[in-house]
Amino acid sequence: MTLDGPGGNVWYGYSTNPGFTSWTFKPAPLFSSSVANWDYPSIGVDASGRVIAGAVSFPGPTGYYSVVSADGINFSSPALVANPGIGNGGGARSRVVATNNLFQAFVPTLNSSSDP
Repeated sequence: MTLDGPGGNVWYGYSTNPGFTSWTFKPAPLFSSSVANWDYPSIGVDASGRVIAGAVSFPGPTGYYSVVSADGINFSSPALVANPGIGNGGGARSRVVATNNLFQAFVPTLNSSSDP
């Protein structure tokens, strides 16, 4: 995954060759800057090959959103996972993780210094 600047689009790409010298990126971002400002992208793949990607939307509307794909090609629309609110960090520093057949979102509550 890549972010094209603070508050920009979040892009998903993959490589299928052994040397990882050739990459394919989806023609449209997973999280579009035309919808919201995005940051802190993360990605996970479970044992069956399902892909989950997450990103924080801020400064508004704040929250942590995710998209899911069963095939690594076609993704769902962004869905709100958690909205801790601006005063609690707005989802900053959140991450998604895939373990075996389970997806988890870690969304910390942060203080005014953006520390947990």
